[in-house]
Amino acid sequence: MLLLCFLFPLTAQENAYRVSGCVISSETGRAMAGVRITSPHVQVAAMTDTAGRYEIILPSLDLPLVAEAPDYSTQVVPLKGRTVVDFSMTAVF
Repeated sequence: MLLLCFLFPLTAQENAYRVSGCVISSETGRAMAGVRITSPHVQVAAMTDTAGRYEIILPSLDLPLVAEAPDYSTQVVPLKGRTVVDFSMTAVF
């Protein structure tokens, strides 16, 4: 019985959701590389690739996603159960 108590935490799995999308510039429509994608209170982050794509693993689909890039306004989008979220970033002048 004691052995089962130690094995249970090793076999229990938390939910993990793969969220992906693309980030573009609202002015040019071009993909943006190097945009940081995070979610508040979760210790994960992702960066967009040269095609503006990202993928991040989250414990819930009820979290907000945040997209941040220098010289652009920060975008915050609630997931609301979605697994694909695209961002259109607006430059700050």
